[in-house]
Formats: sequence, structure tokens, C-alpha cells
Amino acid sequence: FAFRHALTREAIYATLLLRERQGLHRSVGDAMERLYVTSINPHLADLSYHYYTSGMWDKALEYSRKAGDQARTLYAQREAIVYYSRALDSAHQLKIAIEPELFGARGHAYEILGDFKAALDDFEQGLQISQQVQDGHAEWQILIDLGFLWAGRDYQQTGKYFRRAEELSRKLNEPKLQAHSLNRLGNWSVNIGQTSDGLK
Repeated sequence: FAFRHALTREAIYATLLLRERQGLHRSVGDAMERLYVTSINPHLADLSYHYYTSGMWDKALEYSRKAGDQARTLYAQREAIVYYSRALDSAHQLKIAIEPELFGARGHAYEILGDFKAALDDFEQGLQISQQVQDGHAEWQILIDLGFLWAGRDYQQTGKYFRRAEELSRKLNEPKLQAHSLNRLGNWSVNIGQTSDGLK
């Protein structure tokens, strides 16, 4: 159906029972999956919307995360936050463990938009989860992310997080992560005037 005015559509939509709306959204999502199986990427946002609204949490999680990643690639941070929030809610509805990277991704979008508190909350939640599930790589990445987040607020905090990341890289015995951590620490040391430490 096509409507001359959006309010007409909304009025008719509102007369449907929740169960009816959910069923229709699921039907639309399923039809789109079949129709666009070979070219799904342009339709990720719509699939996220229809499956999330229908309460199909497994597919809502899948498509919302992909739509969030796509939006970030296109520098559409506000849209990315919407999709990542749907993905996080879907994981909560499914009662499954949330991957720390999902909080990290939304945290980056908040950071770019200048919402320090929201970004900090997401990074800290991601850090907590990574520590709980003992995912060292995710923990290291979020420590680096937190260091960069604090750079514009409290540069001493930046150094603390970079040091923690470097210590973790040693425990993980990951030379690449250690090299990256040392480079960050070196830059930080030079920037605060500790040139000799930075050179080391």
C-alpha cells in the first residue's frame, strides 16, 4: 500500500494489534531475505528494523550488528548507534553473552559524536565483559580505546590505560600487541615531555 500522507499510514498501523504488527514485520523481513539473498548489503538497515520490530531477536542481532558496521563505514554515527543499540537489546532478549566488541563499536560512534560519557560507559562495560570472559585481545583493544578517549580530557589517564595495555600484552605474550602498546606509550611519553622515556 502507498499512502498520500505519512499520518494516514501511522493511523492505520496503530490500529493493528502488536501481535499482528510483529507478524507482518517478520513476513516482510523473510520476504526481503529471499528476494535479496545475493545483494543483501543495501537492505541491512531495513532487515534490522523489521526483525527487531517483529521480535525475531536472533536475526535482529545479526542484521543490526551488520547495519551498525555498515553505518560506521559510511560515517553515519547516529545511525550506527541505533543499530548497535538494537543489537545489544537483541542479545539481552536472547539472554546470551554480549561480545565486548559490540560495546566498543557503539562507544566509538559516541566518541566521534563528542558524547564522552556515553562512550566511556560503553567502553567500561566492554572492558568489564572482556575481563569476565577472559578475552585478552578484546580487553587490550578496549584499554587502548579508553586511552584515546581520555586524551582530550585527562592525558594522565591516557598514560594509565596505555600502561595497562602494555602490561596485558606482555602477559598475553603477543609481540604485535606489545609493539603497538610500546609505540603508544612512547608517543604519550614524548607528548608529556619525557623524551628519553619515549625513546626507550
